[in-house]
Amino acid sequence: MLPPRAFGGQIPRRCFRLIEPNALARCLWKPFLADISRGGPVYFTFSAELVRELLSQEGHEASDPISEVCDAARRLYFVAGSEATLHEDALDVTESGRSLAIILVCQQVLAVEAMVRDPHAHGFSENAYFPRLRQLMSPLLEIVSTNPFHFAEFEAIWRAFARDIRSVPGHSDASITFRFGVETGVNKARAFPLSQALLTLEDLKVIAQRGKRLLENVSPTDAWRILRQLRYHLSRRAQRLIALGVFRERVVDQVMNYLKVAEPERMHRAAERGVQLNQEDIIIFRDTSDWFEVVYRAYLRAPGSPRDNDEARIQAELIKRVASDSFLLFVLTELGDSWVCSSRTMTIEPGESFLVVGEPACMADVDQWLRRYGIESSQVEGPDGSGGGLGHYAVTQRTLSRTSREIALRNGRASSVDTGSYPAAYHWTGGLAVDARGSKFVREYLPTHIDFKGAIVPFDELETVNGRYTSAEAFVSSLAHATDDSSFEVGFPGGRTARLSVAVSRYPGEPRIGYPVDADGVLDVGLVTAGADDFVVSGFSENSREYERGFDIRSCALLLKALRARNGHQLPPTSVEVIRLRVRASKIPDTVRCVMLRLLGDDARLPSRLCAELGLNVD
Repeated sequence: MLPPRAFGGQIPRRCFRLIEPNALARCLWKPFLADISRGGPVYFTFSAELVRELLSQEGHEASDPISEVCDAARRLYFVAGSEATLHEDALDVTESGRSLAIILVCQQVLAVEAMVRDPHAHGFSENAYFPRLRQLMSPLLEIVSTNPFHFAEFEAIWRAFARDIRSVPGHSDASITFRFGVETGVNKARAFPLSQALLTLEDLKVIAQRGKRLLENVSPTDAWRILRQLRYHLSRRAQRLIALGVFRERVVDQVMNYLKVAEPERMHRAAERGVQLNQEDIIIFRDTSDWFEVVYRAYLRAPGSPRDNDEARIQAELIKRVASDSFLLFVLTELGDSWVCSSRTMTIEPGESFLVVGEPACMADVDQWLRRYGIESSQVEGPDGSGGGLGHYAVTQRTLSRTSREIALRNGRASSVDTGSYPAAYHWTGGLAVDARGSKFVREYLPTHIDFKGAIVPFDELETVNGRYTSAEAFVSSLAHATDDSSFEVGFPGGRTARLSVAVSRYPGEPRIGYPVDADGVLDVGLVTAGADDFVVSGFSENSREYERGFDIRSCALLLKALRARNGHQLPPTSVEVIRLRVRASKIPDTVRCVMLRLLGDDARLPSRLCAELGLNVD
């Protein structure tokens, strides 16, 4: 039957009243508040069905719940060109005590849900997240594979969301299941919504009840096999997610982390006790509302109660703990967005940042105290770490050197200093190291094995990188997109970990026009268009000295090894100059080039056999 037509032959449109953003935010928070108040981990697994059900419970009939969320989210940002920018007050706390960040989070999670529901819709690849997010955000945004927000704003949404979770009475650090400063590269932003759009808390509880013993001390491959066997006991959404397999590594990582922090028996006992937090914890965070000045703020945290922002009580607690001639050390929390002074025993590990709080006149004593224990640290320069204050106390942010010792703290004071040093006892073998300690390797020549006090493990057997389950092949593939030197915590079977630093090659941009150089090093006089693999001279019209062709990677490795050994005949000055020219022209990382040039001094020595192999004339 055809729909009735109004005058003019047009089909009358139904008018829907848009849901007010505050009302929508209340609906979205509703199913998660109880779990947050118990202090356990919470995953905000939004879907179209869940949003429709939540709106229906509040008397809002929505034929298209995704559109309702997106319409409300569009009131929090504006689109200019191919980018989106948050309104100035988009993340402000409302009368409800929380911001509207959950609406933006819901929109981002729904974009992941679209990846799971139909991996190849609209011609997108199964891993294309940002094109789907842009499609939901606005029809004015260009559908490209880049973040529509600047990363600082994207991260600010999730920091505001973490602040809102902490405002719920009874919360704990485990309630926040997304992490800051962990991911790099393409996953730096999308890791936040991906961490929530996986298995629901109900599915995780079923897995814990049915497969906890099966999943103890198993490899990621075996864990995935067990999850595929258990999927028939899970929800239809979880079955589809596991069958799809796109987020295999993240699902395994989520399950293993849940089993560590939320065992059913331990969660039940903790809920009965009602104790989730330690009393008299002082939390300090950096307020980013002022872009021109560093402002530190604090609050008190007590068991079963919301955070206390009373400035008089905070100052009284600080005065009680900070003596007139002393200072307090605050430890970085697991989320990496605040520092805590607690009655628990906590540790500052090498490479981590910490805060020093004390009277301004006593801050100079910090360096003297650290030197007494042989501890090295560096003060963070610039607007992120220096020049801040908390009331009449001075606050400085420092970073503990990676070669220093671990510090154990209680109530902000050192209870012990580890006598060991960082890193742990292990030794990388194979590959091409570019530092004196043999722990930083060229990306193209990673180590082949690692020696843990006699137990030699192949590099291919790595299980985790920065705490995330992965394989050696996937890790090496991810390095192909790296643009800067990076360090990684690599995990191997048996719970053994090691730090691996990777030096990334920085190739200069290839010139488009230049004078070609043939295989014999002869310079041609005609200008040509250069390809990616062509050797050309550009940028000047006269060559004042002989041009030398660079070494390949293998030759550089052999040359570096021989120069460090200092064996063979001493090179004449003319030969040293030729080798230095060829090293400068070689396509190798800047760090390797600097090391080789330093070794090529007046006393440089090379074996005759190597000189002949490299075509060097040392007569």
